Amino acid sequence: MSFFQATSINIKGLRQFAKDILSPGISSFAGASSFRRRFRLLSSREIVLYNNYSTNTTIKPKTQLKALSLSNTSEKLPSQHLPKNFSDSTKEAINKLRDQLRYYAIVDIRSQKFLITKNDIVIAHRLRDVNVGDELRLNRVLELGSKDYTIKGQPLVSEAFYNIKATVLEQPKGPFIQIFKKKPRNRHRKRITHKQTYTVLRISEIDINKFE
Repeated sequence: MSFFQATSINIKGLRQFAKDILSPGISSFAGASSFRRRFRLLSSREIVLYNNYSTNTTIKPKTQLKALSLSNTSEKLPSQHLPKNFSDSTKEAINKLRDQLRYYAIVDIRSQKFLITKNDIVIAHRLRDVNVGDELRLNRVLELGSKDYTIKGQPLVSEAFYNIKATVLEQPKGPFIQIFKKKPRNRHRKRITHKQTYTVLRISEIDINKFE
């Protein structure tokens, strides 16, 4: 068998492979090339994740209080001012919520949502503007409530209704995340390792403000 005959058989086999695998009506060599590109994109990356992080560290909080906006940016907030234009029905609803025994809140910390209660431990992505022992005021609350009542924000609940504080326990690093990148045609394989840094918070206070 000559070289040209072998090449012709390989091309015919590839076209037949395209007819069998691809959708009906796509049997050209361009369709086979498209399939190879899609297959190469699907098989070019392999990700192995390990996430078995836990902590039992207890650190006494410091006395200072930092008011930080825990969103995508770390901007310091001005002092909290309670607005005085709430209606009587709103004040009555807040006071009813305040009379409950326990509260919960759904907070947004750097684009991560957490359902928290008092004394909970929260493991969030690294907060760069804080140190171990700092006390933070969480001001991005999506929902606030108890067993019988719920306040939902549009999109956030007003800061005049609550006072939520958290203490920074530690800023550890998580386990290695290994990412394998492959290029089959070039016989190239690259391994990338990464360690994510976290900030561990303890919810020290969830309180509802009283309106008169």
